[in-house]
Amino acid sequence: MKRYAWLLTNYPQFVILFDVVLVVVCTSISMTIYGLPAFKEPLKGVSPRGTVIGGRQKAMQQVADQLASGELTKAPSNPHTPPSAGQTSAALFNCLNEPIMGLPNPRMVLEPTTSGKNLLSAKYLQAACEWENKYVRPFHRGNCSDLHSLHLYIRALNGKNISDCSDINDADVTTALEVVQNCSQYYFDGLLARHCASGNPACAGVPMLCYKHGAVYKILHYLTDVDFMKDGDKTKTNVAYSVVYMRNARDLLHDKWMGDWFADPDELRDYYMDELDGGAVGKDLVKSRAMSLNVAPETLTKYVFKDLMFFGIAMGSILILLFFYLRSVVLMFATLANVGCTISVSYFLYMVVYRIPFFPFMNIVAGLLLIAIGADGVFILHDLKEEAQRHDKDLSLEGATLKMLRHGALSIFVTSCTTAAAVFSNVISNVTSLRCFGIYGGTCVLVNLWFLLTFAPAVIVLTEKVNARHPVKCCRPRPKDEDKPSRLSRAAALFWKTYLPKAVTTFAPLWIAHFLLLGIGGIVVVFVAPKLKVQSEREYPIFHSNQAFELYRWHYRDSFRFELEQLARERSRMNVQIVWGVDGTDNGNQFNPDDPGTLRFDGDFDLYHPDSQRFLRTFCTDLLNQSFIHDASNYECFFDVVASATNETCKEHRCCEKGMFPMTYLDAKDCLKNDSIQALMVNANKTVIGQAIYDTSGNAVAFRYSIQTNENWTTEYSDMNTFYKKVNKYVRDRLTNEAHGLDNGWVVGLSGMELDLYDLQDALSRGTLLGIALSVGIGFLVLLFTSLNVLITFYAMLTISLTIAVTMAALVLLGWEVTLFDSIVISLAVGLSIDFSIHYGIGYKVAPSQHRKDRVHDVLCSIGSAVAMAAITTFAAGTSVSFGLLVTYKHFGTFLMLVMTISWCFGTLFFLPLLSVLGPRQGFGEIACWKKKDDVDGDATSDQYISKDYMPNGLPNGGLSGMELARGTGEKAAIGSPYYPQSPVYDDNYRGRRWTPPDGGRYNRSRSAPHKGRSRSAKSDNRVFPNNSQSPQHNGFVSNRPHRSASPQSRDRNYRDGVNYRY
Repeated sequence: MKRYAWLLTNYPQFVILFDVVLVVVCTSISMTIYGLPAFKEPLKGVSPRGTVIGGRQKAMQQVADQLASGELTKAPSNPHTPPSAGQTSAALFNCLNEPIMGLPNPRMVLEPTTSGKNLLSAKYLQAACEWENKYVRPFHRGNCSDLHSLHLYIRALNGKNISDCSDINDADVTTALEVVQNCSQYYFDGLLARHCASGNPACAGVPMLCYKHGAVYKILHYLTDVDFMKDGDKTKTNVAYSVVYMRNARDLLHDKWMGDWFADPDELRDYYMDELDGGAVGKDLVKSRAMSLNVAPETLTKYVFKDLMFFGIAMGSILILLFFYLRSVVLMFATLANVGCTISVSYFLYMVVYRIPFFPFMNIVAGLLLIAIGADGVFILHDLKEEAQRHDKDLSLEGATLKMLRHGALSIFVTSCTTAAAVFSNVISNVTSLRCFGIYGGTCVLVNLWFLLTFAPAVIVLTEKVNARHPVKCCRPRPKDEDKPSRLSRAAALFWKTYLPKAVTTFAPLWIAHFLLLGIGGIVVVFVAPKLKVQSEREYPIFHSNQAFELYRWHYRDSFRFELEQLARERSRMNVQIVWGVDGTDNGNQFNPDDPGTLRFDGDFDLYHPDSQRFLRTFCTDLLNQSFIHDASNYECFFDVVASATNETCKEHRCCEKGMFPMTYLDAKDCLKNDSIQALMVNANKTVIGQAIYDTSGNAVAFRYSIQTNENWTTEYSDMNTFYKKVNKYVRDRLTNEAHGLDNGWVVGLSGMELDLYDLQDALSRGTLLGIALSVGIGFLVLLFTSLNVLITFYAMLTISLTIAVTMAALVLLGWEVTLFDSIVISLAVGLSIDFSIHYGIGYKVAPSQHRKDRVHDVLCSIGSAVAMAAITTFAAGTSVSFGLLVTYKHFGTFLMLVMTISWCFGTLFFLPLLSVLGPRQGFGEIACWKKKDDVDGDATSDQYISKDYMPNGLPNGGLSGMELARGTGEKAAIGSPYYPQSPVYDDNYRGRRWTPPDGGRYNRSRSAPHKGRSRSAKSDNRVFPNNSQSPQHNGFVSNRPHRSASPQSRDRNYRDGVNYRY
């Protein structure tokens, strides 16, 4: 430490130069190889990797891909599959007859500017026509997909030209409404469907006028809201919302026809986004505030950089606070540079050294975290140096730097380690984005620690040296006038040294009871009711709730029948498949969502073995008898069909008339894929479950049963968890101890959609709680080895636990769920809230007093304002970021404000009152196995605090706290004073490090002198003073242990004016 202080003092420019070269080299390499990260796919990497379900789903997805490419083949599928939702009729010839494909198409929602008005009126339809001509028609080239709007079909039902809709009148509206009313019953009875056309037998009995151009169906299903003719009520004719469909936006982005309108494809996106940023497209009778443009990923990059403005506001607010606190422009910008350098070097380590190819959108949060915590270390370092120099005008710059490092390095190191541990805990998550954030964010915190211990102190020292030679008023910290403090300074000193300590200690029982009840209430809210819930939607919000895309998804989407139909389809009965022969383990790079791994088959699986045939037939029969299977009577097992085929009379192949099951190995290999047997399955009266999958050589490599259950898909985690565990347990119990690879079978959803949300919910719920536990455990160890006191550590962990509970309860009451991003902020709660308890706990430990309340008073006097300043700067950063457009920024800003407020309140008004009432005294709870060694020159570096029983005037250190002595904020005693001898001697075996004079006479006195109004029992004390002079008026302590004197060099360096500067 001394050598490093010497280096910083004499060559700070070289330390700065080294860091600058490091940053330049790292930035050049990373930018040359990888460039800036792009966030065009914000939801990439949100699926769990390494989970049981995730591995199985990826394996079956690869099976599906290889079946589509021809690398694998299968038997014919179930013939009773319902027709596709997108089926069209060949009778549709013109644009109006073109079906609306629904969900894939970009669409905007029209509504009246005045709430409550009816869009189905001539005036508003004309306004809608004008709106379309302005915002949609410029992109039309005769393509049909942008012609679907309410006013066009009103014109079509009247037989008028659809190219001009400006002359729509009330008669047109009345005629069209009568047609819709007369035909609506066919729609609600299910007879009028999307595929109806002239001559289609499925629409027999439906009048032609009802399916002409598909107008009635499209108006009811796609273009009007659900309240229009709700439940077949023909009197409900008010249209509150209407949908306008446009050309596919992705086609527009790559369309060269646009010409002068949009030379750059991005301009189209910007056109709509800029219009919608203003609140609505259209300002007259109709407007559009919501849209589904299908380009949300493309727009994210724009919003990410647009929201950098809020990053700048957050950093600016912190810089302003830094300037008023540090009074230095140089240090203010050095803090800004520190954050930028940290991000750059961390990006180099992440991409080049760690070689992680995926940089998720979540990693942006690391930059927000650095902005929030980056200034705390600068506060500590600057304050320590200034206080040391202020107390001792003769203290050299090297001495001040040494004190700054000795006191500041430990504090910064401990807090950085706890925060890094909280961030790194995300690595245990199964979600790729969270893992990557854990690595990048934790690296950022550690790199920030490096720059705080190298770059920041070097700038502080260099600034001091430059100002000493060439004073610059704007860049030199303004000295504080100790003789004439400002009114604000006096008020602040009165608050931190009188009012707050008195309030904390006097009303300690009330504070403890209040915050204990508050913490218990938080636990009830989180774990009992309403409970912390995991993500309940497939989609994750990207933008703020008032943004156009989010308005459509969360407010308008349920207002249209086609969206409700899609939702009902998603929430229908779940299908599961039980698979043999496929390795369901995820063998890809779990840090790269683009690497799904390779498809591997189970070499032990043998479908042709007679035992395998017998077991699979028995298993299918037993499966159909389970309670979770829907309508089992409608299914027939694959091997039941095979068994019946061997009894058929035929001449086409040798599989007929075998009359036995199971078949021999060779017969099974030849017959299972025989066309005649497959024809029996296709023509079966029931749905045949069971399908063999073959490789290019014709060998069966896998087999699966796909079946529908009676459980409806739901977003409720508990219901899905019960269902999956029930089905999985059944399969595992039936497959145990089976041979020929049959025991390696497993169950998974049919399409992946059934269990993907459940898998994500399960990963988030387990990963979040495990991350919190890991962070708390690491924080416990750090605090234990820092404070070396079990009782202080226990109280601190109790405070942190209650803080986390109340913070999470606040998030629950705000309506938050544990989404991908929220699991990050919850894990960060540990790292950000533990800092205050560490500062307070160590401050209590090293306080010179032996009484609890006095120690708490010393803690608040010495570090109370610094802790509050750290909370204020982080709170200010959160306030600025919470105005961001992306929901990630808003949530993180809200979280920072909550956790800083709750952490400071619990640390100051619960932890400290707890110490003032039940804190350890006289070494109780100490861990005595660790002890510092003295310096080689005899300097007692382990003397971190001085016993109150050896201070003059009955006051610790002459009325000064240990921190004030260490930082030089108190008065200096006169040289040679008997109260502060020039040569202090320490009792090396006493934990409090008492003061004794070096030589002279002894004195005896009773310990009956008053001490701050308190009396103590009489005890004898033997002291040595020069010439047996006057004894100090203080309480003594008996010790006959040998003493050793500090060396003259140590005395000169560390005990000027009788004050111990070696804190």
